[in-house]
Amino acid sequence: AIHDDFQLTWLGHWIVKMPTEPATAKMILLGAMLGCLDPILAIAAASDAPPLVSTMSLRGEVRKAKRNIGLFTLSDPVAEAVVVNHYFG
Repeated sequence: AIHDDFQLTWLGHWIVKMPTEPATAKMILLGAMLGCLDPILAIAAASDAPPLVSTMSLRGEVRKAKRNIGLFTLSDPVAEAVVVNHYFG
């Protein structure tokens, strides 16, 4: 988000206006531009306090729960987005 001469790019100007970490702001802006804002907002919201917390002893149960909702990924951000979207309809 910075040019070689240390000037902000157009994306950098938008990022600094958002009250969040720069990486999260960039993710939200690109999600809006690419038309996938809903799952990105769910992932961004969960990045500060993950809603799906598990320990090593619960790993099997977590995988089973993911399969039960039709989620066949080990990616926690994707799982969180699916769960949030499923919960809110």
